[in-house]
Amino acid sequence: MNFNGKQLMKHNMADSPLWTLSSARFRVVLMMVTCNVICYVDRINISIAIVEMTKEHGWNRQQEGYILSAFFWGYASTQIIGGKLATKYGGHAVLMAAVTAWSLCTLMTPFVTGSLPLLIASRVLIGLGEGMSQPAIHSVIVTWIPPPERTRCIALASSGMIIGTVASMLSSSLVAWSWRAAFLLYGSVGLIWVGIAFMILRRNPRDTAISNTELTYIESFKSKDSSTAATVKGLTVEPPTVSELLTSYPFLSIMVIHFAYNWGWYIILSWIPTYFTTTAGISTKDLGFFGMLPFIAMWILDVSWGNWIDSKLEGGMSTRDARVLSAAVHQLGPAAVLAYISFFPPKSGDQAVIFLTICVALKGSAHSSYWANVMDIAPSSCAVLLGLSNTVASFAGILGNIYVGWALNQDSWELVWMSAVFWYVTGYTVYWAFASGDKLWP
Repeated sequence: MNFNGKQLMKHNMADSPLWTLSSARFRVVLMMVTCNVICYVDRINISIAIVEMTKEHGWNRQQEGYILSAFFWGYASTQIIGGKLATKYGGHAVLMAAVTAWSLCTLMTPFVTGSLPLLIASRVLIGLGEGMSQPAIHSVIVTWIPPPERTRCIALASSGMIIGTVASMLSSSLVAWSWRAAFLLYGSVGLIWVGIAFMILRRNPRDTAISNTELTYIESFKSKDSSTAATVKGLTVEPPTVSELLTSYPFLSIMVIHFAYNWGWYIILSWIPTYFTTTAGISTKDLGFFGMLPFIAMWILDVSWGNWIDSKLEGGMSTRDARVLSAAVHQLGPAAVLAYISFFPPKSGDQAVIFLTICVALKGSAHSSYWANVMDIAPSSCAVLLGLSNTVASFAGILGNIYVGWALNQDSWELVWMSAVFWYVTGYTVYWAFASGDKLWP
């Protein structure tokens, strides 16, 4: 059964059990938020630290590109297996194993930087662990969160990525003092999260502290949403075959826009500290304040847009229209900004910060677009679909970072930004043409 806007009108937030500190759904979503915070802190920390690490080790831009791209080799390798493991064993178990693995590798980082091959290998290993996180988080949300609340909950959980990015930027003073201490701190925080998750997260809502009212609410959707029913009952739901996915235009359009979005996103995520320090004249010590502004703005739009989209769905907007509208914001908006600064480069650090803040903020609607669309078209198989899509999209991080290293060796930020413009426009065009809001698989 497909959940469209008219059906969601019958189940708005006012009808659901209150979200309080004692709500099991609240605790689960909060754990997903904090998991994403840790995920992105451990991913982005090196983008800030590399400014100081390069001073110590004398790397050139091309070598920096290889280091920053190494994570994505690992990240691309475990997306599909992460989705399959989450479907088989539960997203909670996969998350705890993955966070443990990448946190240990983060703790090891300060001890391997003397060897470029060992540092690259450690980044690949961190990527291997983090590659399982997003399919597993989607699996947890599908298990615990009924369809009327999923867009806002996936947006809220995904906002942890932005919070983690902000936290990394704020650590710039710590990095300036000791970049090694930053890796040790964040690796330790990840292991603490695993300990808390072991006490809170369960595969079946019945196996944790939950009120009868909330459990009844979650299970009331079992007859309407096969994904919730299958997960709660512990049944095996066969995902669509690879051949079915690769011949499905709606799913292929998700993969295309995902790759296109990631090309620009990973370029900004990896290189914005370098851009601010080399072009805008911002020191590493001051990077925290200026570097966090774009991501705070993105977080605000991310959460508010997710709530607004859910309200429009409840008011009758079709799922396809909601996803395509969100895509227009996070693809065409940043494309316009980056095209402008390519032809009219900022004349001051303040202008650079303003333009990049607008660009990054508009990307906040992505979690209400293709990111949530996998749950629309295949609720019970969304972890596998996201894993496959994220695998393809992760190559944007590999190719994009290597490309930027080459472009900056030519001393051309224009080549960097215009490559993102090309992918933003291409991705939106394909998604607009082929996206679907219908449930295509169980």
